[in-house]
Amino acid sequence: ILPDGAQLRANSVRTDCSGEAAGAFFLSGEADHRRYADNLSDFCYGPMMIKGTMFDGMLRWTEEAWGVCYQDDVARALIPTLISAKLGITDKHVPSVTRALEFLMRTTAKDGLRTRRTDNLVYLQSGTDIASLSEEEHGYPCSHYNSYYSAALILCYLVTGREDMLEMGVRGLETLMSLYPETTREQSETSELCRLVLPLSVMYMATKKEAHKEMLER
Repeated sequence: ILPDGAQLRANSVRTDCSGEAAGAFFLSGEADHRRYADNLSDFCYGPMMIKGTMFDGMLRWTEEAWGVCYQDDVARALIPTLISAKLGITDKHVPSVTRALEFLMRTTAKDGLRTRRTDNLVYLQSGTDIASLSEEEHGYPCSHYNSYYSAALILCYLVTGREDMLEMGVRGLETLMSLYPETTREQSETSELCRLVLPLSVMYMATKKEAHKEMLER
């Protein structure tokens, strides 16, 4: 919003914003909103998801950035879908969510953190398998890029019972909290630390561990 009150709007259609909007429509409780929610979800898990190749399950960032993946923005699309499933509204897209998270897990470093973004063209041009990222010791130590991803993994565990997703989600958040509050800033310190509140809450809800409660309270 500019000083004169004018509002700017991006023209590109983003997967994360579409997924969040779908969640709002799912949770509104209005029957006629369900059609919007279903259409937006079908867009996210239809044309915006890669099927096959070494990128199988990847959610595209926007309809212009066709080969770019930011895991925090993927998580912003997945979390509303998982919350809708957890609340019993619909589980239609849970298999797609699982597929998306499996791609992210295949491209996550050993410490549970992923690099800030991946560009498919880099791997196609070099002939390198994108799964080689899983062999790296460390990902990008930034809550902005990784905490919501961890939250999506843990929420998927709560919906599907996938223990491997719980383990990786917890590992990523524990790595971030081992660095707290000196994680890498993407924008402001306030933004960076605020992004930890929801993920740490989800982790404590799943594990009930006192150490995780202390991380949330901290």
